Amino acid sequence: MRSSSRFPVPPSRLLLLAVLLAGCSAPAVLREGEGWRETESSVEVSSDDPAVLAGIARTHPDARVRAAAIGKISDAAVLADLARSEKEPALRKAAVDRLDDEALLDRVAREDADPAVQAAARARRDVLRTVAAGHVEYASWASRKPGAWVQMKLDLQVGDRRSSARVARKLVSCRPDRAVFEQSDPATGRGPEGLFRDLLQGYDLCVGRTEEDAGDLEIAGKRERCRWKRWMFTRGRDIVRVRRWFHDSVPGGVARIDLEVAPLGDAPRTLTGTAVAWGP
Repeated sequence: MRSSSRFPVPPSRLLLLAVLLAGCSAPAVLREGEGWRETESSVEVSSDDPAVLAGIARTHPDARVRAAAIGKISDAAVLADLARSEKEPALRKAAVDRLDDEALLDRVAREDADPAVQAAARARRDVLRTVAAGHVEYASWASRKPGAWVQMKLDLQVGDRRSSARVARKLVSCRPDRAVFEQSDPATGRGPEGLFRDLLQGYDLCVGRTEEDAGDLEIAGKRERCRWKRWMFTRGRDIVRVRRWFHDSVPGGVARIDLEVAPLGDAPRTLTGTAVAWGP
């Protein structure tokens, strides 16, 4: 017959277990109200109600609670109002960091009384790009949820000089009249710089004469049949051709873009952007 024995748990281990269990217990709530609470370890805003969030952000006496509410607000009108009227510079900056209105950001960058808020508005403005409802990319962005992204490898050639960079595009918001996405360097979070910025901001357009066809393009390691469309126009002394290759799997719809700018009396500039990763 097999016998069993029971070993008593030493008091020292019981004490250790009690300490561990106490450490795992939820922090005590110090105070709370509609949609928010403060515990021993943090300030939390639990509500997702737009009206409750706006009320907390505008009127709560504790700046920490207001900041937490601003971080959850998605209503563009409320964020715009806070960016203009909030008394605390740090909270104005928090609102600015979530704005998607380029015109308002430009105004804040020029008129805000605090240099740090001005700088935040400029940085935010420089990463945003807006496409109108009639733009060729709008329908694809409109079919995605905010947060959808695509990363592109950029190859630039000016005469005999070559350089490369990366740019990430992430959808911020989509409305019936426009889609807004962030366009930034994945390594720094800032907008494209130098000639990459000038070409993407000034010439990545859908205007002028057009032609279209289809061809094979490598996408995610596979050869895929894609339709493409080319736009041709002049801008000042520049002759411009922009060709976009389309594939439904890519947010924004553009698997590749070929941008050729030929300034009169200067070396041609060719920028190729190829989608290398995207989701969801």
